[in-house]
Amino acid sequence: MKVVAATLLALIAVVCADGNLRANGQDKERELLVIDPSKLNGIIGTPDRALDSKGLDISKLNGIIGTPNRALDGLDVSKLNGIIATGGEERELPEEEPTDPAPADPVPADPVPDPVSDPVPDPALEPADPVPDPVPDPAPEPADPVPDPVPDPAPEPARTTAVSPAPRPASILGDPHFTMFSGRKYDFHGGCDLVFLDNPDYNNGQGMKIHVRTKISTWWSYVQTVVIRIGEDTLEVMGGFEPKKYWVNGKPGPTVKDSMVMPFTLGGHKIRFRVRSEDQFQFKIFVADGQEIILRSVKDFMKVDIEHHNEETFGTAMGLLGTYGEGQMMARDGRTVIGDANAFGIEWQVRQYEPMLFHKAEGTQHPETCAMPTETQFQRRLGEQLISREAAAKACIRVEPEDLEDCIKDVVATGDEAMAGAF
Repeated sequence: MKVVAATLLALIAVVCADGNLRANGQDKERELLVIDPSKLNGIIGTPDRALDSKGLDISKLNGIIGTPNRALDGLDVSKLNGIIATGGEERELPEEEPTDPAPADPVPADPVPDPVSDPVPDPALEPADPVPDPVPDPAPEPADPVPDPVPDPAPEPARTTAVSPAPRPASILGDPHFTMFSGRKYDFHGGCDLVFLDNPDYNNGQGMKIHVRTKISTWWSYVQTVVIRIGEDTLEVMGGFEPKKYWVNGKPGPTVKDSMVMPFTLGGHKIRFRVRSEDQFQFKIFVADGQEIILRSVKDFMKVDIEHHNEETFGTAMGLLGTYGEGQMMARDGRTVIGDANAFGIEWQVRQYEPMLFHKAEGTQHPETCAMPTETQFQRRLGEQLISREAAAKACIRVEPEDLEDCIKDVVATGDEAMAGAF
């Protein structure tokens, strides 16, 4: 910056000198050193624009040395010689024809100033660059707030598949009391062979039939014998602990022990024998899907239970167990619904055209109608009680509520508290 200032001062001095010479009427040109135009580039000229033929970008001087009202195109460039000359390479300017033929008195040339180098700045004199105010470190961004600890979710209760309660066994027992597939209950006291179950669709047409033989004894009746057929095989069991009587395909079965799997099957289904107590034994037949058919002897009475039954197996069955699900007392024609228990029982008496499943025919046989208790027998039943109702209720204390009344009646009718074991 100091070099530029010195140059400008020299230029101003030239202009003033030129003006003085013109004002005094002196028009003599002086002998000048040649200007090194390259040194003026970037000061008066520009680095990307060459100087004019006289070595100057005259337009750059307008407004700096001249005046706004007067251009400097007519500037006598020679006035600059010797003021801004350098020791660089010299070049001859073209000589102009003198206007005055008289030779001009020689004028000693102005001494060429030594090149001025930029002075070394005195750090003590020159103010130091202002020290910028320290920029404080930016405040650290606040850390993300630590979320409150989220408690582990409470474990979900173990998922369990809702299981429908097992249906009540479809059954016949006692004096005798029937429980249908639907759970509906009724009594039938006739003595004859009855169709307890007829299921021709069982096991893809293999078929299943269960017949019961009831017997009237004085003033009550009971199931004396039961026979079941699956396919072409039959198992017949008679009540009474000693001797244990049963038949397989019409012939007496082999001797049984306390508990054993029988050496034969029923239509391919396994059978297990078991002694339950001193006056009870049973045969359990294992059918499809965990269903079981149990033929149990309690003293002289037989009991039949179909446990864990389902509609897939017994949905089309007919007989004294009624229609599956609805529990209707359906007649043999599959259309007529019967409202009376006695009429329903007689409807399902084994007919003479049906196969005889028992090993032999006994008692009332069709076409004779089932024997029914007489009025006299009924009155004797009410009057000749060998055990009080209170005592019977005590004997039946462990029986399920829905079977309690049947248990009390049977204990009172037989006069035997051990009959409570049938429930």
